[in-house]
Amino acid sequence: MSRTLAPNGELVVYGALSTHRQTDPDKLTIPIFARSLIYETKTVRGFWLFRWLTETPRERMAAAIDRTLQLADSGVLRVPEVR
Repeated sequence: MSRTLAPNGELVVYGALSTHRQTDPDKLTIPIFARSLIYETKTVRGFWLFRWLTETPRERMAAAIDRTLQLADSGVLRVPEVR
């Protein structure tokens, strides 16, 4: 995955429900191409929605939700239909 990022790109890892109560370390490993991180200064970080919801001020949270809705309404952010 890191190879497909543009230089200075950021990979955000979220959604680890499948690892809930996982004890096998191999199933918790994400292979990263070290060259991408070093020479192309790419970054990898995690995101946990619960932490964001508990640590983010309400005004900032409302602004983020509003911006997301604006992007969806304008068509920039496409939300697939569920059938």
